[in-house]
Amino acid sequence: MALKMPPLFLLVGYIAMAWCIAMFMPQWHIKIPGALFICLWLVLMGGLIVSAAVVGFARAKTTMDPRSPKNTVTVVTTGIYRFSRNPMYLGFAMILTGVCIWLGNLGSFLTLPLFVLYLNHFQILPEEADLQKKFGKAYVAYKKQVRRWL
Repeated sequence: MALKMPPLFLLVGYIAMAWCIAMFMPQWHIKIPGALFICLWLVLMGGLIVSAAVVGFARAKTTMDPRSPKNTVTVVTTGIYRFSRNPMYLGFAMILTGVCIWLGNLGSFLTLPLFVLYLNHFQILPEEADLQKKFGKAYVAYKKQVRRWL
């Protein structure tokens, strides 16, 4: 299962899961003051972080598809990658959080830790192993300087 799913597809799947939980478990609904504003802010900020990550990969002329580690030509360490080794996943988690707040359902919030655990286990750890194998000490040094999420 490692590196088999496109991360954007995973995000859409987890959003759908959160929505289904909210629809089928209305008794778990909670009132969150300012939910729409908070949701829009998180989705916008998450989208900006993802966009900055995409621009970083495009400038480095390397693949954005984590399912193809052999196509990676460099480790991007500039721009937003100075603050997070996985800004796309961070942005996706922010978007999912915003959607859960907008849904206002306690059950929907269960998708957040599941999403992060899935990404850590099936996306990030295999990606890191491939990058370390390909780039060696340079990638190990980068890992020591920059946190995985934030």
